[in-house]
Amino acid sequence: MYAVGYFTEVGIGTVADPVESQSWYKKASDAGDKRAQARLRSSQAPMTNGPLIELERGDLMSAAGQSGGNHGLSKKDKDKDCIIM
Repeated sequence: MYAVGYFTEVGIGTVADPVESQSWYKKASDAGDKRAQARLRSSQAPMTNGPLIELERGDLMSAAGQSGGNHGLSKKDKDKDCIIM
């Protein structure tokens, strides 16, 4: 049940849904799962860094004062340092 809660929270194999994940953590916690209990406690702690926001790559480039795009690089050159494990 903890794993289902975690997968639901972060969106592994499904759309991320923090509200639904809490119900799975609650079920796991009721069954004695210490990880779920810790996850529930941490989700109730106040946020200290403000809300999370999602940015696209172009947004990050703009925020850094750079223009978006490939900067004249081919796809092969642009992705040469990208490693998927």
